[in-house]
Amino acid sequence: MPVHYETFAKSTSVSKWTEYDRLKELEKLGYLTRDYAVNPSETGRSQIVFLPTAKAASLFEQKRSEVFNLEERHKTKEKIHEFLNSLKNCSLSDTIQKV
Repeated sequence: MPVHYETFAKSTSVSKWTEYDRLKELEKLGYLTRDYAVNPSETGRSQIVFLPTAKAASLFEQKRSEVFNLEERHKTKEKIHEFLNSLKNCSLSDTIQKV
Protein backbone atom coordinates (compact mmCIF):
# COMPACT_ATOMS: atom_id res chain seq x y z
CA MET A 1 0.00 0.00 0.00
CA PRO A 2 1.42 3.46 -0.77
CA VAL A 3 2.52 5.39 2.31
CA HIS A 4 3.36 9.10 2.64
CA TYR A 5 6.77 9.86 4.14
CA GLU A 6 5.19 11.90 6.93
CA THR A 7 3.40 8.76 8.13
CA PHE A 8 6.77 6.97 8.34
CA ALA A 9 8.25 9.96 10.17
CA LYS A 10 5.58 9.87 12.86
CA SER A 11 6.06 6.14 13.42
CA THR A 12 9.85 6.47 13.70
CA SER A 13 9.88 9.76 15.67
CA VAL A 14 12.06 11.67 13.21
CA SER A 15 11.39 14.78 11.17
CA LYS A 16 9.50 14.34 7.93
CA TRP A 17 12.54 15.64 6.02
CA THR A 18 14.87 13.07 7.62
CA GLU A 19 12.41 10.32 6.80
CA TYR A 20 12.03 11.56 3.23
CA ASP A 21 15.82 11.41 2.79
CA ARG A 22 15.95 7.87 4.22
CA LEU A 23 13.17 6.69 1.94
CA LYS A 24 14.94 8.22 -1.07
CA GLU A 25 18.05 6.20 -0.15
CA LEU A 26 15.97 3.01 0.00
CA GLU A 27 14.55 3.97 -3.37
CA LYS A 28 18.10 4.28 -4.79
CA LEU A 29 18.85 0.78 -3.46
CA GLY A 30 15.78 -0.59 -5.24
CA TYR A 31 13.63 -1.37 -2.18
CA LEU A 32 11.03 1.35 -2.75
CA THR A 33 9.43 3.14 -5.63
CA ARG A 34 8.02 6.64 -5.53
CA ASP A 35 4.57 7.52 -6.78
CA TYR A 36 2.18 10.44 -6.59
CA ALA A 37 -1.26 10.02 -5.08
CA VAL A 38 -4.18 12.40 -4.98
CA ASN A 39 -6.12 12.50 -1.75
CA PRO A 40 -9.76 12.29 -2.85
CA SER A 41 -10.98 14.19 0.22
CA GLU A 42 -8.71 17.19 -0.49
CA THR A 43 -8.22 19.41 -3.48
CA GLY A 44 -4.82 20.59 -4.54
CA ARG A 45 -1.47 18.95 -5.02
CA SER A 46 -0.81 15.26 -5.04
CA GLN A 47 1.29 13.65 -2.32
CA ILE A 48 4.52 11.74 -2.75
CA VAL A 49 4.07 8.19 -1.53
CA PHE A 50 6.42 5.23 -1.41
CA LEU A 51 5.66 1.61 -2.27
CA PRO A 52 7.77 -1.50 -1.63
CA THR A 53 9.28 -3.14 -4.70
CA ALA A 54 9.61 -6.84 -5.48
CA LYS A 55 13.15 -6.63 -4.07
CA ALA A 56 11.76 -5.47 -0.72
CA ALA A 57 9.02 -8.11 -0.77
CA SER A 58 11.62 -10.83 -1.32
CA LEU A 59 13.21 -9.99 2.03
CA PHE A 60 10.02 -11.10 3.77
CA GLU A 61 9.99 -14.39 1.87
CA GLN A 62 13.45 -15.41 3.05
CA LYS A 63 13.97 -17.19 6.31
CA ARG A 64 15.42 -14.99 8.99
CA SER A 65 18.51 -17.18 9.18
CA GLU A 66 19.16 -16.57 5.47
CA VAL A 67 19.05 -12.81 5.88
CA PHE A 68 21.03 -12.69 9.13
CA ASN A 69 23.33 -15.58 9.89
CA LEU A 70 22.92 -15.38 13.65
CA GLU A 71 25.62 -17.93 14.44
CA GLU A 72 28.20 -16.06 12.34
CA ARG A 73 27.12 -12.78 13.91
CA HIS A 74 27.58 -14.22 17.39
CA LYS A 75 31.08 -15.51 16.54
CA THR A 76 32.08 -12.13 15.13
CA LYS A 77 30.73 -10.35 18.21
CA GLU A 78 32.74 -12.67 20.48
CA LYS A 79 35.95 -12.10 18.49
CA ILE A 80 35.52 -8.33 18.68
CA HIS A 81 34.84 -8.54 22.41
CA GLU A 82 37.97 -10.67 22.97
CA PHE A 83 40.06 -8.28 20.89
CA LEU A 84 38.84 -5.24 22.82
CA ASN A 85 39.56 -6.98 26.12
CA SER A 86 43.10 -7.75 24.95
CA LEU A 87 43.69 -4.01 24.49
CA LYS A 88 42.92 -3.10 28.10
CA ASN A 89 46.52 -3.40 29.33
CA CYS A 90 48.20 -2.09 26.18
CA SER A 91 49.81 1.28 25.76
CA LEU A 92 48.22 3.76 23.38
CA SER A 93 50.84 3.18 20.68
CA ASP A 94 50.45 -0.63 20.95
CA THR A 95 46.69 -0.29 20.78
CA ILE A 96 46.87 1.87 17.66
CA GLN A 97 49.27 -0.59 16.03
CA LYS A 98 47.03 -3.58 16.81
CA VAL A 99 43.94 -1.83 15.54
